[in-house]
Amino acid sequence: MDKNYETSIHRIGRIGVIIAIVFMLGIPAVISTVYGVWPESIGQIFAVGGGLLAVFLPTNIAEVLSYTPILGSSAYLTFLTGNVMNLKIPVVINAQVLTDTSQGTDEGDTIATIGVAVSSIVTTLIIVLGVILLVPLRPLLTSPAVQTATQYLLPALFGGILLSFVNDDCGEYEAKGKSLTMIFPLILVFVINAFYPLGGKEGFVVLLCMGVTVVCAMVMYKTGIIKMTLKSELKARKKN
Repeated sequence: MDKNYETSIHRIGRIGVIIAIVFMLGIPAVISTVYGVWPESIGQIFAVGGGLLAVFLPTNIAEVLSYTPILGSSAYLTFLTGNVMNLKIPVVINAQVLTDTSQGTDEGDTIATIGVAVSSIVTTLIIVLGVILLVPLRPLLTSPAVQTATQYLLPALFGGILLSFVNDDCGEYEAKGKSLTMIFPLILVFVINAFYPLGGKEGFVVLLCMGVTVVCAMVMYKTGIIKMTLKSELKARKKN
C-alpha cells in the first residue's frame, strides 16, 4: 500500500475517532453537569453497565478482528457510522465485486473507503427523508404485506453475504479450496448449540470460530487442500 496514503488515512481516521469519542462522552457529561445528575461513584456505573459489558465487549472485539480485514482503512468510518453487518459489509463487498478489486489491495481498500463514505451519506439522507415522510407513509409501513416482507430482509441479506464469501478470492492470490475452511466451524457450532444453547454468547462464539477457522486454513494449506496462486500468474497462463 502507498505509504503516503496509508499514513494520511490512518491519521484522519484516528482524528475522527477521537472527535467522535469526545462527542459521545461530552454530551452526557454536559447534560449531567447542567442537571446535576452525576453518578455517585464509579462502582455504580459498573454495577449498572457490567451486564451489558459482558455481552457486548466480546462481540465488539470479534467484530473489529473479523471485519477490519474486509473493510481495510474504511473501518474507521464504518465503526463510527454503525450498521456494520447489515449495511457496510455488503456495501464494501458489492463495491469490490462491481469494480473487480480484491480485499487487501490498494485498489480494494480505496473502493471500500469510497463505498462506505457514499453509503453513510445516502443513509443519512434516507433517514432525514424518512423522518419527514414518517406520518404520511405510516399506513404503508404498518400494512401486513410490508410487515411480513421486513422479516425476510436480514436472512436474505446474510444469505447474500455468505454466497459472496464462497469463492477463491484472497487478495492478490487465488486460494483454491478456501471455502472448505468454513465447514468444520459450522459443524462445531451446530453440535455445541444442540447440547448447550449459545444465545447471548455470540461474541465468544465468533472469537472461537475465528481461531478454529485459522487453524483449519493452516492445516488445509499445509496438506495441499488449499492451493495459493498469484492472480498475476494465472492471468499470464491464460494469455499464453
